[in-house]
Amino acid sequence: MAASPSQIAAAGAIRSARRQLVRFTYAAGRTLIRAGTDTIKRDRLDRGHGDQRLADGDRLDGPLRPGPARPRRLQPPSTGAQGPTGGQGATGATGTQGSNGQNGAQGPRGPAGKDGSFSFLAKDASVSVRRGRILDLSFRIANDTSARVGRSTATASAPAALRLRGPRSFEIDALKAGESRTVHLRLKVGANAALGRQAVKVELEVGGRSATRGVTVIVTR
Repeated sequence: MAASPSQIAAAGAIRSARRQLVRFTYAAGRTLIRAGTDTIKRDRLDRGHGDQRLADGDRLDGPLRPGPARPRRLQPPSTGAQGPTGGQGATGATGTQGSNGQNGAQGPRGPAGKDGSFSFLAKDASVSVRRGRILDLSFRIANDTSARVGRSTATASAPAALRLRGPRSFEIDALKAGESRTVHLRLKVGANAALGRQAVKVELEVGGRSATRGVTVIVTR
């Protein structure tokens, strides 16, 4: 088949430009570069292959033959933005109970304690009584010692103006350690007792010791 006039003109143009750089671009993306006596065909659609040299007479629009791959320029690694803080994890299981520790050393000895006491107190500082009536005097006794206290005796002494009748003393039973008790001393006031205030004293004798407490008696009609 004879070449057309346009094909003949194109071939002449290529031959006249063998010493120049000539580039042809085809619709499929292939590019012909002719430099000197070498013919190079490049496919822009396949950037993974290098340029390909063609011998005289090869078709410029034919398929490319694989060539050596071009080395790619790698971008340096970069640090990304910090991600969000993760949520709180689940609570772990309870650990096993440890063994008991050793007993500590014995502490220093404390100071000596105070001796106990035996108390004898009048419940009222003053009492009122009418002529010819019974005078009731109340006392609180307490054994705050660590030993038993034997029987004791309480005795009242009063001025003659009260004209007391009957016994003026009585016995109190023994008290155990830490025991307390309220005792009553009842005295008969005379019908002709002097009116007004009179001082009465009560003495408690226990274990060879004695204690005295005073009470004011107010006599009324």
